[in-house]
Amino acid sequence: MGWAVVGTVLGALIGALASLAGQQVTARAADKREALVRHTALRLERKGAIDAFFEIAQEAERVAGDRKKYNDDILSKVHSALWMHYKRLALICSPALISPLDDLAHTLSRDMWGGAPDGLAVWQHLQEPSRRFREAARTEIERYGVG
Repeated sequence: MGWAVVGTVLGALIGALASLAGQQVTARAADKREALVRHTALRLERKGAIDAFFEIAQEAERVAGDRKKYNDDILSKVHSALWMHYKRLALICSPALISPLDDLAHTLSRDMWGGAPDGLAVWQHLQEPSRRFREAARTEIERYGVG
């Protein structure tokens, strides 16, 4: 009789431990899936913000390159869009992208309103800040798996 009680208690204990272990495995798998979903969402958000900034930067360069063709209303709209996309990207990018992002956005802004310095064409004045931003964006994409 004593062995039957011990066997029953032991069976119940083993069953309870197996149930707890199964719950832990399930919870860990759910946590991994949730982390993967969050990572994928952030990756897509980061990629979208980089793409959007590139698009508005190109528009700002085009406007700055032919400044006399555009009135202040159009300049203001492009300028506002540039800074809106800048702020969105700055919120989600890594610290390594901030400095090149700042340099390119500020250079574009100055060139839009005042032209490139020293008689340079806008595209020439933007070469270095644009190159730095592209390199940092490429690193951002590679480091965080954006794409």
